[in-house]
Amino acid sequence: MTTLSDAPDSLALFRRNNPPEVPVDGCYNIQAEGEWLLSGPSDHLELVLKAFGPLAHRAMPGLIELNFGNSVGMLDVPHVGRLEVFSRKWGSEDFDRMLQDLTAIASSLPFASGIAAALPYDRTIVARREILYHIFVYLRYVLSCGHRSSTGDCAVALWRW
Repeated sequence: MTTLSDAPDSLALFRRNNPPEVPVDGCYNIQAEGEWLLSGPSDHLELVLKAFGPLAHRAMPGLIELNFGNSVGMLDVPHVGRLEVFSRKWGSEDFDRMLQDLTAIASSLPFASGIAAALPYDRTIVARREILYHIFVYLRYVLSCGHRSSTGDCAVALWRW
């Protein structure tokens, strides 16, 4: 059995009293609930500690504990690879259903203060001629993780709002 931990510069990911996890197509699929352990060289573990922040702490030299709690998603971990963290509480079907609900609600919102919507709303809050949807898209872009925004970008977006 070959794992990423067999490489000299990588870390072993495992649960207490279990063998190391084996990635499938270069990705570890792990459950968020419960504690995970990473073992390996201390300098590599330091990078993981910095990347995970409060989700990780040093158990002892050469070993850190990861506790994802309610955090889910895809993570690229230095010297480990990609983790897909999932929850027993919610599956992808639940997420898709939530996304459909949010889309239905968002599509009923007004895009401009002078345009009617399916639901009533307060027109006094935004009585400008700018189109709200454009502001929303700009804010989403500036605040997204795919955009390396500066504080100035966010300030301009909020000022325009």
